[in-house]
Amino acid sequence: MENNEERYTPLDYALLGERHEVIQFMLEHGALSIAAIQDIAAFKIQAVYKGYKVRKAFRDRKNLLMKHEQLKKDAAAKKREEENKRKEAEQQKGLLSPDPRPQVLPCPPSPQNEPSRQSAAPSKQPPAGHTVQGPDADHSRRSPGRCPGRASHKDCSSDLQGTASRKPN
Repeated sequence: MENNEERYTPLDYALLGERHEVIQFMLEHGALSIAAIQDIAAFKIQAVYKGYKVRKAFRDRKNLLMKHEQLKKDAAAKKREEENKRKEAEQQKGLLSPDPRPQVLPCPPSPQNEPSRQSAAPSKQPPAGHTVQGPDADHSRRSPGRCPGRASHKDCSSDLQGTASRKPN
């Protein structure tokens, strides 16, 4: 059958022939005219199509949401990577350019550390008559009250606290 061909149901033929008893009987038993069938078909097609559109819209929104989440993850990963690179560059910069001022501890050498150092490496000590002045010796001469860093900082601070906490009588 072609689409342009007219189709009729038995109810349609009864309606065309104006047979009222037959029409009444067919309607009581659920007969449909071609117009009713077309309406039902159109409704079902629309429902299916609407469902298709709804499913498609849902799928599209889901895909967009997934892309958005992936972009957020990528951006966060890139930000972390840049932060790590920046921190690494700062660490490298800190390692490559040492502090221009040498760290000198403000205390006299500890008597405990001095004998062990002399006994451990006696051949490395210069003879008593030939003293070599290193940067520590120059620095200690320039700033009185400071010593080369031979004792621990804790020992130095305890010595300084002991002298600072005494009150004159």
